[in-house]
Amino acid sequence: MNHPRRILSIGVLAALLCFPGKSLAQDTLRFAWITDLHFGKRDHEGEILAPDVWLRHSLQRISSSGTNFIFLGGDIIESSNDTAQYALFDSAMKTAVPWYPMPGNHDIGTDPSSIRMDKINAWIGRGYGRGDHNREFYGLAFGGLAAFFVLNTQAPVSNDPAVFARADQQLAEMDSFFTVHGSARQKFVCSHVPIFVQTQEEADAYFNIPTAYRKRILALMHKHGVKTYLAGHRHENGVARSGGITVFSNTALSFQLGTDKRRGYNAFMVTPDSVMRQFVPLDAAEGSEGN
Repeated sequence: MNHPRRILSIGVLAALLCFPGKSLAQDTLRFAWITDLHFGKRDHEGEILAPDVWLRHSLQRISSSGTNFIFLGGDIIESSNDTAQYALFDSAMKTAVPWYPMPGNHDIGTDPSSIRMDKINAWIGRGYGRGDHNREFYGLAFGGLAAFFVLNTQAPVSNDPAVFARADQQLAEMDSFFTVHGSARQKFVCSHVPIFVQTQEEADAYFNIPTAYRKRILALMHKHGVKTYLAGHRHENGVARSGGITVFSNTALSFQLGTDKRRGYNAFMVTPDSVMRQFVPLDAAEGSEGN
């Protein structure tokens, strides 16, 4: 486990390396993606987890890096709808930077019978709802530069009729949102679960969105010229390009899977002609990818 004192000693350096620049140009947008915090999970493979320490330190860096806003990519807590775990997160999520959460499977349920409307209402009731209608799915636009639509990717697999109905509703709203913001130079769809891991045609699996719903999302993305999808869930950084869509999977702040097990978050820089991602680990700042 990283020692808190060691983490704090290099925070300033990481902030400076994270897309350095003192001012925000009108044609540049910077945001951070923090995901899979799993408040309430105590350990993983022998490591004691300290998401409160890691979140506070990440927020400290972000606040001094010229970041415009933060996305929280889901799985804030470990146990679905656990009030005490949410309270632990709330106590650490202290920042003046605007932040926009999205629900993960650990937040509102994984199995079809466990994804219920009461959990979504509780999630919204804790102050996590966003957008014009204060919900877990919403649009977010920044002038003519960038437009984002956040999806609840648990909705289409729920047995609760009220939740399942949101699967249709959010796609209808996404269609309308991107119609209104059709002139945005960069358009994004965001959710906890990646739309695909390798290709658009891959088989259904735990780490992707089921084929039937995936096709509906992709159809709208192609209709509106949306080329970038942002997600968490996989607990590792990944980039997949298929059929004109680039998927950025973002690693966890809590524990990592795969082979490159570095704890941290990602910083994005968006211009009219590019989307760049830079990984910010807790012990250094390195690595850059773009499309």
